[in-house]
Amino acid sequence: MDMTYMFAKLKQLINIEFASTTMKNIKIIFPILIIFFACNAPVPKEEDSTDQLETVSNDLMGTWKLISSKSGADSFFIDVPSMLIYRKHITPLHYSVVSYDAGGDNIYYTIGGTYTVNGDKYIENIQYFHPYQPGITGTSVKFNSKVENDRWHVDGYIKNVHLDPETQEYIKTDSTRIAEVWEKM
Repeated sequence: MDMTYMFAKLKQLINIEFASTTMKNIKIIFPILIIFFACNAPVPKEEDSTDQLETVSNDLMGTWKLISSKSGADSFFIDVPSMLIYRKHITPLHYSVVSYDAGGDNIYYTIGGTYTVNGDKYIENIQYFHPYQPGITGTSVKFNSKVENDRWHVDGYIKNVHLDPETQEYIKTDSTRIAEVWEKM
């Protein structure tokens, strides 16, 4: 919309002279201008606001179930036992993981936060972890990531935290390589 047209319409609506500099007119014009321009500001189309998110993480968004994993020096993947459930939920900006028993009686852990995707790199920024373990929240875990059909393969290193018996503080001692295969639900 043309600015001249908007000013002409505004002048018509409130029927006052713009050249006037009296405080009364300024007090009337200023709030009306703010409201008028705010209401007439261009609004991005709905598809414009989601295009970037879809191109970044469209393949990842949704619910995933862990089907197999390996850690440390394991040379082969181990299938997740049927009595354990692992779910990862990916939204445009956040992720969360929950582990519980198949009967739904026990929740073993939950973790979540924000994430970023850059090519084949997937990085989780941990904002919460339950049960609480000092040294985990506030860290990031970097994974190599690949989606093939309905399978998501991640491979990276997680930090190990141990309690120092002398200081009674948790310290980061080393890291363990993990690899996981998730299946889209």
